[in-house]
Amino acid sequence: MWVFQLSLLFITGIIIGSFLNVIIYRLPNNVSIVTPRSYCPHCRKTIPFYRNIPLLSFLFQKGRCAECRVKISFRYPVVELLTGVLWMWAFSVYPLPKALLFVWMSGILTVIAFIDAKHFTVPLSLIVAMFAVLFIYNISEPTMVTDSIIGGIVGTTYLGLVLGLTWLLFKKQTMGFGDLQLVFICGIWLGAIQVLLMIFMSSIIALFYWGFISFRSATQRNQRLPFASFIAPVTIIIYAIGFEFTSLGL
Repeated sequence: MWVFQLSLLFITGIIIGSFLNVIIYRLPNNVSIVTPRSYCPHCRKTIPFYRNIPLLSFLFQKGRCAECRVKISFRYPVVELLTGVLWMWAFSVYPLPKALLFVWMSGILTVIAFIDAKHFTVPLSLIVAMFAVLFIYNISEPTMVTDSIIGGIVGTTYLGLVLGLTWLLFKKQTMGFGDLQLVFICGIWLGAIQVLLMIFMSSIIALFYWGFISFRSATQRNQRLPFASFIAPVTIIIYAIGFEFTSLGL
């Protein structure tokens, strides 16, 4: 029975992941996420439903569009697979309300990570979507309200101080206000202690990434870093690990 349940969760997750790919592509391009039907970004041909099966279509078509044969980005199967795994994880370890919150937050954070990586922006609509659901969830769990508020304030204040300090030192804005908004939301979700850990870990990973691209090419040293692309996955991981620590009594 548990195999059937996990399979159903995985299938549901990859279907949701397919929709997340639509949002990742369309939202920064100001295209409706509802209409038109899915199409190839290169040849603009509409994709029929039998060629729009999550994961399987990518495999059967060998990673290429069936019409124009242009390569399909690996982002599509990666997002679908990741979302399927997160759905299995969430509904296996969390009670229903918390599982629903987890898949909602992790799904939007996944979208933000990929959008910021390409467009260097964090859509305000996604921030609002996360805040609205967190607000409803915390109202239903009043004991968490105080810690959530403190987490949001602590995370934003800390990152804001870092942003101000780097501006004074380097005379340029090293992070966007979208990053601050995202940290505020992540602080509400994680709480005060974990949001500080998240900022620290995200910064370390971003620093290593900057060092790597600088080593490859000196001309990329002044390249902007999509900090939200580091914040999002680290937030998901820390939240999941936090569950493990709690369950072990640590």
